[in-house]
Amino acid sequence: MRIKLGLLGLGCAAAMSFLTGCATTSAPIGGLGAGATTAEHQVAGGPVVDLPSVRVGEARVLDARVNPLVPLRLALKNGAIAVSFGRLGHGASEQIDPDSLEPRPIQADEPLPGADRASTSVQRITLDHGRFLVCWTSGSLEWGHRAMAQMFNSSDGSPRGGPVVISPSNTDVVGRPRAITYDGNRVVAMFAAMSGSSFELLAVPLEDPATTDGAERSARASGGEADRVLGAP
Repeated sequence: MRIKLGLLGLGCAAAMSFLTGCATTSAPIGGLGAGATTAEHQVAGGPVVDLPSVRVGEARVLDARVNPLVPLRLALKNGAIAVSFGRLGHGASEQIDPDSLEPRPIQADEPLPGADRASTSVQRITLDHGRFLVCWTSGSLEWGHRAMAQMFNSSDGSPRGGPVVISPSNTDVVGRPRAITYDGNRVVAMFAAMSGSSFELLAVPLEDPATTDGAERSARASGGEADRVLGAP
């Protein structure tokens, strides 16, 4: 299996240098706030550890016959996330529901006007409330590649927590992840990865843990207040 991945990676490096690049980084660099330090948390009786800056949902396989050398293109269209990708010998496109990641029916040759073209190895997604998310690929030919994400504050480029692996542990990511936000808070990241003997297109929902934790606390507080009102004499 490792021999297969090694040969694949060498081929990817050669081909992608002309097409989209198979560049990877071990951490987001450049334009992310010089001198910014990683957010840390002191665990009682233990070492200082990074808090995750991104909450990762369950990955969904959108297609199992993709050409990983063709860059992904994403766009918002008719309330859905439209993705254009390659299969062996031809291109393909899909539209998925941004909440459930369920596919929606579209015409096979439907264009994606205004779609995002992959141009950099690290993608930055601007979010509401002074935040932005970056996605990139990290790893090596020997140990495989993973899709990564990290949340930052727009004001000074400081991280809101540590970087997080967003690709499943049983996959080897090929090329660059692409991401898009559909409401300024939630993000869907997509990437091609090798799983077993096939190349898959995967979609993963991402959220800011601070935002979702705050919403859950507010919901619990509202529910408790309602219980108190209903239980009042």
